[in-house]
Amino acid sequence: MNRREFMGGATVFSLMRGGVFPRLSADTVIPLTLVDGLPCTSVMIEGKGPYPFLVATAQTFFNIGGDLARSLNLQPQPGPYKGITVTGDSRFDVFRAGDLTLGDSFRIADVLFLAQRAFDEGPYKGCLRFITEASTAMDFEAGRMTLLRDNPVPPSGAASARIVRASAAVFAKVPAIRVELDGRPLTLIVNTGLGQGIQLNPQAVERLGLWDAYEQGVDAVEDLETGQVQTRTVRAGTLNIAGFPVPDPALRMLRSPQVVNGRLLAGDGELGMDVLRRFQIGFDVDKELVWFTPNAGTQAPAASPG
Repeated sequence: MNRREFMGGATVFSLMRGGVFPRLSADTVIPLTLVDGLPCTSVMIEGKGPYPFLVATAQTFFNIGGDLARSLNLQPQPGPYKGITVTGDSRFDVFRAGDLTLGDSFRIADVLFLAQRAFDEGPYKGCLRFITEASTAMDFEAGRMTLLRDNPVPPSGAASARIVRASAAVFAKVPAIRVELDGRPLTLIVNTGLGQGIQLNPQAVERLGLWDAYEQGVDAVEDLETGQVQTRTVRAGTLNIAGFPVPDPALRMLRSPQVVNGRLLAGDGELGMDVLRRFQIGFDVDKELVWFTPNAGTQAPAASPG
């Protein structure tokens, strides 16, 4: 799930802030399940549902399938809105819902949804954006996401990485961190909505000369909403994340001659669930830190490429 569309000006600001969050009186636990390896939670929209929504920390907007939005009679917003994808312009619809409920009773009011065709099919009917209104902790093995009332206290054995700003303005509110891959420094967005271990943007692949740096790659050509992309998936050596070594991570490299708006590809790439599931992770939005606590299998080899 790595498709994004971008807007400019007030529309971006409104959608990034879309939703009025309640004040937390206590820590609030939201159940998570892994569907196709990605974290998912059930939501209610204006009292209807439940609907499975992806939890993606690289998303800056709430997303919904357009078919579901229309079936719920959500209020379409005046438009059409025009956005910029990495291969050109696009148009899309925006809908407003009175409320969105997570878990038993965590109600977000006045939610703006960006409609995405990707959610009209498949197991997810929409996607939650990265929550900046509260610090959060995710435990994929235990199946929960906790919204923290107070500043989080990392568990024993945790190590933290400072959140840095990715290069594209639209990603200003998502968590990017610095890591090392086989001794090479990278800035990667922490993305629970990505199944791969590491995905690198074309600019980073070219800058670091990585396309032919690894042997036994699996090549493919994919048709995404953003255009046709050539990919190569290989087994890298060691990823160092917050001081923890993760051996043999699957690395997916992108190469596309069609990228005409490459400035919108933020940072060097993304860090996905094939690595993240090996940790309990927490996001301290006040101190701008991501902390990682390794699970028992952290130093086991990652999933096979391909």
